[in-house]
Amino acid sequence: MNAAESLGGKDRIPSTKTLETLGYGQMPYINGGGNITASPDAPQKWWNVGGVEWTIDFEHSRMRDRLVVEGDFIDEGWDLV
Repeated sequence: MNAAESLGGKDRIPSTKTLETLGYGQMPYINGGGNITASPDAPQKWWNVGGVEWTIDFEHSRMRDRLVVEGDFIDEGWDLV
């Protein structure tokens, strides 16, 4: 099955009014270095992506892009024990 068939056939594609994509996941933190220290063995810092919404409204020629992120890394100065 190709993409057009999965959307109901190539004749239905021009009548599409809205396309919405939803998701979640993780992204590497790379601002100022990706690890929590300069050591090559230090753990990677990550951003948790709690929600991604990407909506295209073809009918009204507009788009909405929403990304919710939260840092998921520790500061080496914190005592977590």
